[in-house]
Amino acid sequence: MFAELYFHAYDDYQAGRSVPLAWKIAFDNARNPNIEGMGDLLLGMNAHINRDLPYTLAQVGLVKADGSSRKLDHDKVNQFLDRVIDPLHDELAQRYDPIFTIVDAEPSPADEVGALQGIRLLRENAWRNAEDLVSTRNNPLAHMLVEQNIETQAAAFALDIVAASTVPAYAAIRDPYCAAAH
Repeated sequence: MFAELYFHAYDDYQAGRSVPLAWKIAFDNARNPNIEGMGDLLLGMNAHINRDLPYTLAQVGLVKADGSSRKLDHDKVNQFLDRVIDPLHDELAQRYDPIFTIVDAEPSPADEVGALQGIRLLRENAWRNAEDLVSTRNNPLAHMLVEQNIETQAAAFALDIVAASTVPAYAAIRDPYCAAAH
């Protein structure tokens, strides 16, 4: 379901249909030559985690058939992210955008620790939003307000990312760097 939300948003966007605002902002800015690679990455992560993850968790269910919470499983994803963030950062620096080489604090893990903490906070917020979705299923007005909150949070965060990641004429730096790596 998690992947389907992305693929439906992408297909709808390509077809000119309405998409969740966080995805629209991400897709619109994928064509923006002034967005740093970090901004591209964060826009996709934001829409996927802040917007899609609460709906996915609520649909899958927050408790197992035996009544135990799935929160431990949810949190185990953080362990996977711990293992992949440094190699991902290195690959992005090598192939996509020189900004990733500038923000890498090697040999210190400080940048990865900070990034992981941010991702954990987003994922925890998604879990809490999923709890709200589940708890309001029998109250249409409250459920609508929770959905509206999820959409508003994700869109607002996307706009913050665009503002923080826009560098006028950045394509003159990033595009040749990216082209040379491919």
